[in-house]
Amino acid sequence: MVLFERLPPKLVYFHDGFRSKDNFYSGLNSSPRTENNDDGVEVDESDRLPRLLVVGKFDIFCFTFSAISYIVDVACDTVTAYIHFRAQRFWAFLFVSLLTVLPSIALNVISFVWWLDDANARRRRSKLQMATCSKALLLRSMACILQLGPAVWYVDAIVAAVGFRSSSSDHERRYFYCRMVEADRDASLLRFFEAFLESAPQVLVQGIVLAHSFWMLLPSDAIPMWMYFQGMSVVMSLLSVCWSVSIQHRSLRIARPDKMNMSPFETFLQLSWRCLTISARYILLVLFVLAFQYWTTVFVIVHYTLSLVHIAALQHVDSEPGYISLEFGLLLICAAVHLFTPFNMAEGPTRWRYTVAYVIEIIENLAVAGLLLDCERFVYPHKKFIVLFALSAFISGIAVMLLYYWRWHPTRRLKSLIDVDSSRRAIVEQTFSEAEESRSYPSDTLKHIDSDESLHP
Repeated sequence: MVLFERLPPKLVYFHDGFRSKDNFYSGLNSSPRTENNDDGVEVDESDRLPRLLVVGKFDIFCFTFSAISYIVDVACDTVTAYIHFRAQRFWAFLFVSLLTVLPSIALNVISFVWWLDDANARRRRSKLQMATCSKALLLRSMACILQLGPAVWYVDAIVAAVGFRSSSSDHERRYFYCRMVEADRDASLLRFFEAFLESAPQVLVQGIVLAHSFWMLLPSDAIPMWMYFQGMSVVMSLLSVCWSVSIQHRSLRIARPDKMNMSPFETFLQLSWRCLTISARYILLVLFVLAFQYWTTVFVIVHYTLSLVHIAALQHVDSEPGYISLEFGLLLICAAVHLFTPFNMAEGPTRWRYTVAYVIEIIENLAVAGLLLDCERFVYPHKKFIVLFALSAFISGIAVMLLYYWRWHPTRRLKSLIDVDSSRRAIVEQTFSEAEESRSYPSDTLKHIDSDESLHP
């Protein structure tokens, strides 16, 4: 482990091979050596795609679930803000609305800019008519006005994935795979930003409002309907945060030749690990805000400073000359993400990075739990049970993470395939060597017959 080492970025968006969208289509007009089979298409690695192009039904399910969960999450947040407005809880309405609308507008503007870039690139490549591109951009601009820009990227990925599975030509499959990877890459990045710019901050606000209202209304045993709906909105936002982190890893692995894509069970394990640890962290943060109010600012500043040091020391991303601002921005964004969950953005083993990050989280969670249990003036109902439940969920999440890395990490499947391939290669080489020896050296019987001694005893 080398501290403050500058490392290449792990995210697919910042690799030199993917910095330009045109690179996805380089080599499509050539005729690389391919091989048809039932599982995929063997292709050349000239444009840094995997050697085996495979699009499974689970990949399409992930794209579909991402689009639907995004729409449901935004809809729940919008309805929750309206409920607070009707109930004249204006502070809650203001915070939830701002943390929903402003990030959504920013993401849809980014989506439209990316579509303009794609339209210009495709028009240069294929010499499309301006009217064709303008019609497509008009439809996408309407989607952005309706705040559905990120979801449309997933629709593009679904269409490309279905096109890949229904195509019989290697050339067409290669084209659709590149389109799918491009759309999935952009959608995953937008979803990641949406999770930590919109979902995470506003779900913290919603949780504080919900927990405080529950505290005030509990003696009457009359929980209003809006609290159930806001609880569902909190669950959807937390799921959005956890899912956005998980699909980042799938998006990375589906587009690189040195990675294996995650199986459904591996995706489930990683999602479970993230859901358990992030939910536990979220519960403790909400209770800490209710109990200590302004001291939360001190907690956030201390954690953010520790995260900056940890990230700079163990996963400092190296950028090309002229991209220093991007490097600094990634550092600041990743430190903010670490308030909720550790996230690795640099190449290399994650063992020490996650160890340090989760040790910091464990110490913080234990300190917060101890302060909550010792604070006598904070008489929240079922406080002890909730704190112990959060700690148990966090420990369970760590256990799932360890199980994932110990037994079901995709790298272990890759090593197994490499070992099998090496064994097969060794058998082939041994057989070839034995065949060469049999051709080079006659048998003992033949040497005896050909010798002069056999003819002249």
